Amino acid sequence: MSKKKIAGIIVGCIIAIIIIIAIATPGPTHTYTLGVSVSPSGAGSISPSGGKYESGVQVTVTASPASGYTFDYWSGSASGTTSTITITMDSDKSLTANFETIPTVSHDLTIGVIGRGTINPSIGTHKYGNGTQVTITASPASGWKFDHWSGDASGASVTIVIAMDSDKNITAYFEEKPPVPEVVYRITGTASSVDVTLNNPTGGTEQYSNVPLPKEYSYSSFSDDFVYISAQNQGEYGTVTVSIYVDGVLFKTSSSSGAYVIATASGLK
Repeated sequence: MSKKKIAGIIVGCIIAIIIIIAIATPGPTHTYTLGVSVSPSGAGSISPSGGKYESGVQVTVTASPASGYTFDYWSGSASGTTSTITITMDSDKSLTANFETIPTVSHDLTIGVIGRGTINPSIGTHKYGNGTQVTITASPASGWKFDHWSGDASGASVTIVIAMDSDKNITAYFEEKPPVPEVVYRITGTASSVDVTLNNPTGGTEQYSNVPLPKEYSYSSFSDDFVYISAQNQGEYGTVTVSIYVDGVLFKTSSSSGAYVIATASGLK
């Protein structure tokens, strides 16, 4: 073999080796950028929060809403309404997670009054969020008393709690108190019966025999200034208490115990 042919073979081998090495050696690696954003700002978060990835890498991205929001849809380099998606990084990507506010459900509480008194919250219509527990208190005016609730509430307690799971309508009923007697004579005790002497509204004396206990004498008006009552036990044992009330307030009281004893109360009102 001539030297010329040998040289040709050597050159061919070198070229083949160069080609094989070129084919076997990987080219430069491509990386792409993933950018993410949230709309509106502060409405949620995205994981991962962006970054650089090699070409062909598949990235799972999840959108998480903040309190009061719900995920709506993806925009930019992705679409759809599923909060978790997978994207292939074959180019730079820009994703936006779009959120929307959760609608607030509210209900009307309407409060009314029959009679004279006040309510807290006040009379009228008030709005409350769904599930709110509302404490309502009724306060009677002077000379009146609270009687009961009607509508979406019941009972005779002055304070109630309403759960606002729907519109509610309640009414507080007040009743006028009966007038307080000007003078009341009251006799109590364990004695079986008593003899009673008392001063009446015009200043006269009244007497009653063998009166069983308890006993009360009530006068809506009392023109005389002097009030007096006595009660004598008519049995062998027992107690007797006499009390005088003026305008609903205890004015005088006296007690006795034993056979035939007398309890007496009196004074100028």
